[in-house]
Amino acid sequence: MANIEVIPSGPHCKNVEVIITLKDGKLVCVDPSASWVERIIKLILERYSFYNRENNKMIITFCPF
Repeated sequence: MANIEVIPSGPHCKNVEVIITLKDGKLVCVDPSASWVERIIKLILERYSFYNRENNKMIITFCPF
């Protein structure tokens, strides 16, 4: 996993969206209510997070180093 993008619900979509970018560049849309996704997001939020106010997205980028 290289990146996780959390897009809150809003006028564009009533659901929270979670998009994971894999190390090979592929994008995967995951169920934000899945227990494994919630655990990963909580863990990463405790360590690395950046909120982009321009487009109302929370972008979480982490580096294993």
